[in-house]
Formats: sequence, C-alpha cells, structure tokens
Amino acid sequence: MNFQKEKPPLPKIGLFACFSGGSNTGSLAGMAALEVVKRLGSDIVGICSLPALLNEVPRQSTMVKKIQTIIVLDGCHQACVSQLLAKEGISPTVLVIGSILQKENGENITKF
Repeated sequence: MNFQKEKPPLPKIGLFACFSGGSNTGSLAGMAALEVVKRLGSDIVGICSLPALLNEVPRQSTMVKKIQTIIVLDGCHQACVSQLLAKEGISPTVLVIGSILQKENGENITKF
C-alpha cells in the first residue's frame, strides 16, 4: 500500500493578496482572492503565501518561480505586497491596487 500524498498540480496563476486587517481595503483584497479561487478552482489559481516566500520556505519559493502568471491584489496605495515581492525580484503580471488595475508594463487598464 502506498500512502504517499500526490502533489497538487501547479496552478497556472499565482495570486498574492494583501489580507491586512489594518484597512478595510486590505481585508477586501483578501476576500476577493478567496472568491477568485472559489470561482476558478485551485487548479487554475492558487493563493501564494507572502510570509512563506519572505521566510524562504523551500516549497513556496520553488513553486512561485515555476508559476507563469503572478497577480497581486494590493489593498491600497501603500502597495505592501508588490513592494515586498519587488525586493524578492518578483514583478507581477497584473497588479491591482485598490481602484487601479495595471498591466505588467505599468500601463493602467482602467480606473474605477
């Protein structure tokens, strides 16, 4: 009998979200991330752990490097998530800051 757990498939999209309780927009960003996974499924999108990445947890660091699309949901203009990822050399494919949606090249897609 083989009791080894199969590794879950690598999601196509990695999602980093604020989840901060310091502001209502941070909490909303976290809730939005959970809703995205619920609607699209964990085989398509997975929530990545920023603390695990910053603490160099091997599994998380390796996984993030392999994911082809990274989306960041920052709760406010402070952009804590994207700033911390930048220090790790990771730039998102899509960046959502509060009410601004931005492409990888910095071009604003829309403003709400």
